[in-house]
Amino acid sequence: SVEVPLYVTFHFINAYEERDEDGRVTAVIADCCEHYANTDILEKLRLNNLRSFNGEDVLPDARVGRFRIPFDGSPYGTLEAALDPNEHGRGMDMCSINPNYLGKKYRYAYACGAH
Repeated sequence: SVEVPLYVTFHFINAYEERDEDGRVTAVIADCCEHYANTDILEKLRLNNLRSFNGEDVLPDARVGRFRIPFDGSPYGTLEAALDPNEHGRGMDMCSINPNYLGKKYRYAYACGAH
């Protein structure tokens, strides 16, 4: 097993194997819409809160997070931003990719966002 930092996500975007120059798998890369380990989103997404819109943004920030789960025997993985939320937007979720790239390295993702 491998430990990763705390996180909150509802949707993973894609995952694929990272390989070295000899073709050996060195890690699994898994991208998700990550809510900064902030569990407040569970309360904010209750239906009564969403229906009682009072002009405030009830959706917490989210980012595209990238897990790197190593296969080198290390007990720890990493989680970092795959995209800069200041450049690409905050509150991103419901991400998807071209299904031809599922399980493969990819370049583009499509997402919903809210302000």
